[in-house]
Amino acid sequence: MQAQSMSPNQIRSAGLAALIKSLGPTGMARFIQQYDMGTGDYTKDRSNYVNREPYIFPGRFSRFNLLVS
Repeated sequence: MQAQSMSPNQIRSAGLAALIKSLGPTGMARFIQQYDMGTGDYTKDRSNYVNREPYIFPGRFSRFNLLVS
């Protein structure tokens, strides 16, 4: 079957079948994981973490106690 006449689902199925045949099920899964784009906005999320004040643990785990111990 030619790719031009295949539906997106048929192309996806044929591609996964080719990957499984070539790499095996585990190799196919590892290959697909390399191209997972994830969700969210990395730049926005990173700036939220980088720009906030560090958490200071109360009591015996305070920053001062960790430095002098």
